Amino acid sequence: MAGALGLLVSRLARYAALGLVVLLTGAVVTNLVILRTWPLSALVLLAVAALVAVVRWRRASAGSGRPRSVKPR
Repeated sequence: MAGALGLLVSRLARYAALGLVVLLTGAVVTNLVILRTWPLSALVLLAVAALVAVVRWRRASAGSGRPRSVKPR
């Protein structure tokens, strides 16, 4: 729940997405090793979280993707 809420806050979104990637990687490993089932839903959610993490990380490193307002002198 905290990860989902973190995705909605711009300052926390890239860290929340990265945390969800780590969490879902653990879910995939748990499904494969312990439960011995195919982790299709976890893999789909992992792909979505990874995509969000990459997009948010690039946006943050590019200066949030929004043009800054220019104040006249």
